[in-house]
Amino acid sequence: MSADQPTTGQTPHSPRLPARGVVIAAPEQVTVSGPLVLSGAFRFDRDVADRIDPQLHRALVVAATYPGGMRACNPFREHALFPDDEERSDAARAGYFELDLRRWFDLRENDVWFLHASIAGELSNILKVRIG
Repeated sequence: MSADQPTTGQTPHSPRLPARGVVIAAPEQVTVSGPLVLSGAFRFDRDVADRIDPQLHRALVVAATYPGGMRACNPFREHALFPDDEERSDAARAGYFELDLRRWFDLRENDVWFLHASIAGELSNILKVRIG
């Protein structure tokens, strides 16, 4: 994975596709100078997904919070996306994503962060990551 750009493919770090919704995975602890790679997967019923966006990755929002502060990003907002970046069937649309959060957030602001992602109000699991 390039540290500069988010990716849409499945990787060894990708969580399993959920039955429906969004799920994320990240290491429980990372070093101050190393990457913080967030991997995720999503699946939506086709009729719901088609109402959200032609490219579901574009609707992805990632948030990182800590007591007294928060950061959020829309990592695929200006990213070139293609129909084959998702798995599409008549019944559902699904996909994967991976990004290094240090591109969007200065994680030195706190030593513990809580991460989550959402697509159109569908909230992922929440992860706790320690920095240091």
